[in-house]
Amino acid sequence: MALFRNRLVIVAATDEQIAIFQAKFTSPSTPKKLRARLPRNVAIGPVGALVWYELDLDDEKLWVHRRFFGEVNRMGRHASRESDVD
Repeated sequence: MALFRNRLVIVAATDEQIAIFQAKFTSPSTPKKLRARLPRNVAIGPVGALVWYELDLDDEKLWVHRRFFGEVNRMGRHASRESDVD
């Protein structure tokens, strides 16, 4: 018998950084604690797959569901525009 534990995270991007929060299990949209802060120029995306996409952030593998692909791609486009300006 195998027991799998899903770790729910919230990835929030601002113009200066990307923050990864641990989400509450009972309320996945509520952050529990800050897990990592990354610079805004970290490469994200483009994502695309059938249903799930594996994303590596802060040496951790995160699985992104298809319904969030648009948001992840927007974060990635913003980061690439920022690096072009520098």
